[in-house]
Amino acid sequence: MLPKPIDLAGCKTSTSGVWQNDSQFNADKVVDGRYNTRWQSAEAVKSYWVEIDLGEAKRFSKTSIWEGWDLIQKFELLAKEKSNDKWRTIHEGTTLGSDYWVSFKPVTARYIRLNIIESLKPPTIWEIDLFE
Repeated sequence: MLPKPIDLAGCKTSTSGVWQNDSQFNADKVVDGRYNTRWQSAEAVKSYWVEIDLGEAKRFSKTSIWEGWDLIQKFELLAKEKSNDKWRTIHEGTTLGSDYWVSFKPVTARYIRLNIIESLKPPTIWEIDLFE
């Protein structure tokens, strides 16, 4: 049985940069529920990240991340409940690939950040999903 997804449609997103400032690669593409759109990071950025504001704190314990072209070599998934809280690491990993799934200790958070620590080139993320 698949876990119950958290509806991310309409969530606010932000990022460290967008490829050539082209709106077709904006961060909102990681939560649009479509696997034919994507966030593409800008080249002139030293650290890559994409952040999701869930609008209110929600509890989740699984995520799936769909990366393009297997560029990411090291990453961490961060969370916080309030905007002025410190980020806490809820998962760390190496490669993501096109169908990455992971379960972790249940977390309650409003803000989620995929922090990409090492990547061969500017990364692309097709979709990020969260599950209860």
